[in-house]
Amino acid sequence: MAKKVPNPNGKKGCKEHQDEISKIAGEIESRGLIAVFEYLFEIVKGKKRKRYADVVALSVPDLKVVEVYQVGVSCNDGKPAKREREAIEDIEEHSEIKNIKVKFRKYSRILLIIVIFGLMSMVFLMK
Repeated sequence: MAKKVPNPNGKKGCKEHQDEISKIAGEIESRGLIAVFEYLFEIVKGKKRKRYADVVALSVPDLKVVEVYQVGVSCNDGKPAKREREAIEDIEEHSEIKNIKVKFRKYSRILLIIVIFGLMSMVFLMK
């Protein structure tokens, strides 16, 4: 059985995940809203009892949640990975906030892999 490598950044995710969240926060704030990271949703009768959205937008001045974003990897068909789908479903269907739609944004580590492979190839060819 394959050993699972722990994520050194914990819930924050990898650099690409964090970069996408920062990008979303910038978009939110450019529209005059407040960006909040790791927003807690209490879940009733969902897969888990609580879920953390990666970033939410709060309206000003009443501080109501107006947008919810979940960032993660997607399957080959473009749909969010299972863990992301379950989190989205819990927030949309089982949280205290009704009629909220979670926006999924994917990130990719493929470009990073290509760059690393390219650099390794260059080092090998230079020997």
